[in-house]
Amino acid sequence: MVKINVCMGYLIGGAYIGMLRIAKALPQYEWCFSTTIDKDAGIVIYMNEHRFYQDAKRLKIPHIIQRKTGIRSLKVKEPADLDAVVCGSAVSYKNSSHKKRVLIYNGIDLEHLKTIKLKPNVEWLIAESRIGIGQQVEKSIKHAIKHSKHLTILGSGKGVAENTYDNLRKKYPMCSWVGRVSPDEALSYIKGCNAIIVSNPSHGVANQILEATMFDKKIINFGNCEIPNKADIDINVTARKYKELINSCF
Repeated sequence: MVKINVCMGYLIGGAYIGMLRIAKALPQYEWCFSTTIDKDAGIVIYMNEHRFYQDAKRLKIPHIIQRKTGIRSLKVKEPADLDAVVCGSAVSYKNSSHKKRVLIYNGIDLEHLKTIKLKPNVEWLIAESRIGIGQQVEKSIKHAIKHSKHLTILGSGKGVAENTYDNLRKKYPMCSWVGRVSPDEALSYIKGCNAIIVSNPSHGVANQILEATMFDKKIINFGNCEIPNKADIDINVTARKYKELINSCF
């Protein structure tokens, strides 16, 4: 069985959840999620930091794949000997110059969505996992207040260097500050809301955008986030493309 090591700086956020969903859809491989390279991996898929590539080369990992989607990842070097560069957004695909780049969106399990119970009485929603300067949440809050909409806010400042979350929570007590929740609970809020509002421009294609799209929710998009077609974000489509890519490495 091929061991695939997904390596990233922290095991939270949309990229982490998206890759967990792909791993679940491809149980024929052994998956390992970590913040350092697994020396026994047959394939490493790394994100956002060139040091992971360097460590994988030092450990003589046979196959190395870079995944990129948001603004930070666009700046990461693309070594010529990568087996592939997986681009999770059209922007990252356009900005990649690698000869083996491929566009594969994160996927959503439609059958699993049917099991999600909606959270009632949610008008507008922010569904970030982290809330810091980069998420530009205050822009969304001001827009909701301007339109007299009650705003529910998921996510927290945990793992973020600055205290943006605490400052915003004190400044806007009229919002419902839920905090960071599990992926399924986040889905219940998205399923129950009237609209989701996004100001964060850094995600590329955020999972909340994919999930809101699948739930046919109104998306108020200040972040210029890409909104893919439903047909391209079915987990079965995503899993098939990853399977083809993994098999092409051997």
